[in-house]
Amino acid sequence: MSDIDTWAHLYGRVALSEPKKAADLLEKAGWKFRKAGFDEFDARGLEYEIYIEGSLPVLIHGPALDPLATAKKLEVVFRDAGIRYLFELYDSNRNLLSVITDEK
Repeated sequence: MSDIDTWAHLYGRVALSEPKKAADLLEKAGWKFRKAGFDEFDARGLEYEIYIEGSLPVLIHGPALDPLATAKKLEVVFRDAGIRYLFELYDSNRNLLSVITDEK
């Protein structure tokens, strides 16, 4: 497995009032989250580490081997739930790769 410091990154926001609501939606779609603080959650897989925190908007961020694939999986969950979202994808050198959003 490659060193996590060389991974690309995903930074995003969803229009929810609390992180637990985002974690619950993602868990229903098969993601596995754990409580990582007072009001924070994280999910760790072989290809990503995703953190959920904050409120209005809830922030979703973390390193991913393939941030586009990870963002597309997140997008499906929030789009299907009718939740507004925006995800920015960066390479390991912090260059913007893409933006995935339902915002106009």
